Amino acid sequence: MGKYRNNIIERVIEDAANNFSKTLDKIYPAYGDNAFNERNISLQFSHAFLKRPNSYAIMEVPSWNENNKRHDLRIDAYLFDSGVGIFLETKRLNNLPQAKGVCNDLRKMNPGDLNYVIKELHINKPPKNIFALIIDETWVESVYNWWNGEDCKGTAWDNLEFPKKKMCYGNRHIKTWNDGGSKYSVTWLYGYRQIKL
Repeated sequence: MGKYRNNIIERVIEDAANNFSKTLDKIYPAYGDNAFNERNISLQFSHAFLKRPNSYAIMEVPSWNENNKRHDLRIDAYLFDSGVGIFLETKRLNNLPQAKGVCNDLRKMNPGDLNYVIKELHINKPPKNIFALIIDETWVESVYNWWNGEDCKGTAWDNLEFPKKKMCYGNRHIKTWNDGGSKYSVTWLYGYRQIKL
């Protein structure tokens, strides 16, 4: 993983993934090729985090936009207690344009832009440790391979810069289905880094 591995984040991701897998035993919330909405990830992660005592969550937190000098960018969720704060972005990740969106989300969650949320919006003392977390859902084996550092030479993914060296990252299998002899799976890919303010 890396030197900033956080046991709270790891446990919450595991609990959220397990609950989502159980949910998919009851309902398949997609038609045809439209897959699942990424809000399911935010919901499941927030639900698992809020099971912890004295924990809180707020959705669509404003973030600084350097282009227009306003706080009009949004981060999917901010979850916190006295010890940990987690800025969460979620995405579906099945192609290269979506991967570029993931990289943009990570750039958006930087200390300068998040400083306002931590120092100005917290009414009381902010958490001791702050993290930026991204969780992506994929159905595509090549995306899974790229995320996990397998060889992507000769593909469009090879040149995509992704700051894994600065992050703890991993994956959680959600579910595999069999359809007429073909298997297909959905997996959560995640990465996080500590933010020093």
